[in-house]
Amino acid sequence: MRNNILIIVDNLAAGGAQRQIIEYLKLADKNIFYFKVVNLDSDVTILENDIKQIGLEVINIRHKGFFNLSTLFKLYKIIKYEKPAIVHTFLFTSDLYGRIAAKLAGIPVIISSVRNIDKWQKWHHRLADRILANVTDKITINAECIRPYLVNTKKLPKEKIVTIYNGIDLNRFDNLREPKSIKAELCISDKALMVGMVSRFSEQKDYDTLLKVAQEISKEREDVYFVCVGDGKLKPILDSRFSIRPKGVLSEAEGRDTRNIKFTGLRSDIPDLINAMDICVLSSHYEGCPNVILEYMACSKPVIASNVGGCAELVANGKSGFIVPPGDINSLKDKIVLLLDDKELRLRMGKEGRGLVEAKFISQRMVKETEGLYKQLLNPKIAYILSQFPETHETFILREIKALKEKGVDVKIISLKKCRDRVIHDEAKEFIKDTIYADVSVLRIACSVLSKPLRSLGALGYVLRSYFGKPWEFVKAMYVLAECLSIAPMLKKMRIKHMHSHWATMPTTAAVILNKLTGIPFSFTAHAWDLFIDCDGLEEKINKARFAVTCTGYNKNFMGYFCNNGQADKVYLNYHGLDLSKYVGGQGFKESRNQESKYVRDPQSAIRDTQYAIRTTQYDKISILAIGRLVETKGFEYLIEACGMLKERGIDFECFIVGQGPLEKRLAYSVERIELKDKIKFLGLQTQEQIKKLFSDASVLVQPSVMAGNGDRDGIPNVIIEAMALGVPVISTNFSGIPEVVIDKKTGILVQEKDSNELANAIENLHKDCYLTDKIIKNAREHVEKKFNIDTNVRELIEIFRSNGVL
Repeated sequence: MRNNILIIVDNLAAGGAQRQIIEYLKLADKNIFYFKVVNLDSDVTILENDIKQIGLEVINIRHKGFFNLSTLFKLYKIIKYEKPAIVHTFLFTSDLYGRIAAKLAGIPVIISSVRNIDKWQKWHHRLADRILANVTDKITINAECIRPYLVNTKKLPKEKIVTIYNGIDLNRFDNLREPKSIKAELCISDKALMVGMVSRFSEQKDYDTLLKVAQEISKEREDVYFVCVGDGKLKPILDSRFSIRPKGVLSEAEGRDTRNIKFTGLRSDIPDLINAMDICVLSSHYEGCPNVILEYMACSKPVIASNVGGCAELVANGKSGFIVPPGDINSLKDKIVLLLDDKELRLRMGKEGRGLVEAKFISQRMVKETEGLYKQLLNPKIAYILSQFPETHETFILREIKALKEKGVDVKIISLKKCRDRVIHDEAKEFIKDTIYADVSVLRIACSVLSKPLRSLGALGYVLRSYFGKPWEFVKAMYVLAECLSIAPMLKKMRIKHMHSHWATMPTTAAVILNKLTGIPFSFTAHAWDLFIDCDGLEEKINKARFAVTCTGYNKNFMGYFCNNGQADKVYLNYHGLDLSKYVGGQGFKESRNQESKYVRDPQSAIRDTQYAIRTTQYDKISILAIGRLVETKGFEYLIEACGMLKERGIDFECFIVGQGPLEKRLAYSVERIELKDKIKFLGLQTQEQIKKLFSDASVLVQPSVMAGNGDRDGIPNVIIEAMALGVPVISTNFSGIPEVVIDKKTGILVQEKDSNELANAIENLHKDCYLTDKIIKNAREHVEKKFNIDTNVRELIEIFRSNGVL
C-alpha cells in the first residue's frame, strides 16, 4: 500500500524551494508514495503545469492577509479528506498553516522545511516556529549554515533538524543550445564575454552591488556584457537605472555608460542562458542553499558568490569559484576581472564545480535522503522499557537492541532508573544519549490525570489489585505508576506504536500501566527470576500482552501454564544470541595441546580449521574462569569447594571469578578458610573487552548454577554461550535451561547442581581428556552458530513482531 504524502507550499512561483519540490517529485518512488501538492496562492501558479506533467494533482487555495482562518479551515478539510501519512510544508506561511491544520487533523507525521536564514522574520514569527516545533517530527534544512540560526536564534530543538542538500537533475544540462545562438539573441558579439546572474529582483539578492560593478567594468572595457535573468519588484527600478543604451549614451542620473547591461526578464531556458555565460555571480545578502549555484556549476561555470548562508558549502573557494563578502563592490569586481583575464582559470574552476555537483548535489541523492527520512518517520517505533539502561550484566539486551536497530527497527529505550554501574560497556555508550530516563513530573502527572481521568483510574486500580498486599512491592509499583503518568504523553509525541519490556517484573508492570494510560499494545520478554520468584501479576501480564517471549524452552513451558485456554502459542521461544564476528579465536582455537597427537577431522570440519585451529596441547596448570553476579543462583560456593578438592588431589590450577554482588564477603571468607587465596582471585566487574582477554587465557569456564533457597534460578547464562563461541570448554549444571545449550559430552560437561565432588571430577577429567575437549570445542562452536547467532535470532524476533502486527 502506498503512503500518501501531502506537500504544502506558499506558492508555485519559479523559486528555489518550488524547483526542488519538482526535482524530488520527478524522481520519487511512486510505488511507495502517492503525492498531492497544495498551493496556498492560487494567483501564482507558474510551475503548476510542471507538476501536472509528472502526473500529480495540484490543489490551489487563495490565501490572503496576515492570519486567515479561512485558509486554516480549508487546509484542515483537505487534510482530513486526503488522510496523508505525512504532511510536508515548505516556506513560512505553509509551515504555519500547514502544521496547525495537520496537528488538528491528527496526521501522524509532520515535517517542516526551512530553506533560508530569513532575517525579515520578527519576534512573533520566531515564537510561532518555536511553538509549532513541538508538533513537528523533523525540520529539514538545505544547508548546515541554517542549523545554528534555528537552534540559537529561534531556539528550535537541534535533534529535530535534518540537513538534506538541494539536488539537481544533470539531464537538464545536456544537449544545450550553442552559446553563440544565445548571444546572438541578446545582441552580444560571439567573441564578447558574458557575466550573468540568475535570480529574482529583491533586496535579498542584491542585484544593486553586481550592477554597480558592471557599470565600472563597462567603462573600462567593451568586450564584457552583464546579463540579469529574472523578475521581481525591484526589476523596474533597476531597469530604469541600468537599462540598455546605445553606445556612447550616458545615464542622465549618474552619467554612466550602461550599454553592456541587459535584463532578460523571466526565462524558461535557464540552462541555455547559463551555458552561454563565462562567469556566474550570486551577490545575495542572505541565502540558504541556492539552487542557482548548483545550476551554474552543472554548466561547468566558475562561480562568484557572497559569503552568506550555504554558499560557502557549495562553492569551494579558490577551486570552483570565489567567495566574497556581501555588498563588497571592490572584492566582487576584483574576482570578476581576475576571471575575465584568465580563460584557463575559468575552465579549471568550471570543471571543478561540475565535479562537485556530480559528487554531492545530484537529484538522486536528494531524493534518496528525503525518501529515507519519510521511511524512517513512517517506520513503526517500538519503545523498549527496561529497569535500568545500561546494565553491566544485561549485555544480551544491549546486543538485541543494537541488532534490531541495525536491521532498521526504530527502537526507543525507556529506562525506569538512571544507570548506577561503574562499568559501562562501549557498545552501550552510543545509545545513552537517546535513552529516555523516567522521572516524576508533577505537571505531567496532572496533565495525564486531567486529560485521561478514567484511564488513570484504571491504571491505579491495576496497581492496587496486583500489589496492595505486598507493602514494599506496592511502594515500588506506585512510584512506577507516577513515572508512567509522566511518560505517557511523551509516547504519543514520539509516535510509539508498540512497547516491549525486558523482565516480567517492574518493567512489564510499567508496560501494563502505560497500556492502560495510552492504549498502546505491549509485549515482554521473561528471563528467569522474574518468572520463578518475583512473579506478581504474571498471569494477567501474559494474558494482557499481545505476545510474550522467553529465552529458554524451560521457561516457555512454565509460562504456558499461565495462559488462558488455547493461548499458549502467544509465548515464543527466542534464544539470546551473539554477534559471532566479534567472538573469534580464544585459547581453544589457537594452541596445540599435544604436538605428537593428531586430530583427525572430517572434510567439512577442514573448512572450519582454516579459521580455527583446535588446540591439542595439555596444559600443566588449569586456568578456571567463572563469571556472574555473586549471588546464590550462580553456585560459586560449590566451585570454591571443588577447587579445594583439586588442591587436595595435587592438581595445579588457578581460578578467576568475575563479578560482584551481595555474597562477595562470604565467598571471600570461604576461600580464606580453605587457604586458597593464592589460587582463587576475585576480579570484580570487568568490561566486555577485559572478559574476552580472560577467555583467551582460560582452560575452562565453570558455571555451577543452582536453584536458590527462594526458588530463583538462571535461564541460560549468556557467559556460557560466549565461552562456547570463543573455544573455551564449559562445565555447568544439568538444571533449568542450561541443557538446551550445554549437551553433555557433546558441547560441554553437565554435572548435578550443588555437587562439589562431581564438579571437581569434571574439571579434572576434562583436563586429562584432550580428545573429549577438542570434540566439545568443535561441537560447541557449531551449536552456537546454529542456535545462538544474534543475526538469526533477531530476524526471528522481528518475525515475531511482524506476525503480531507490530511491524
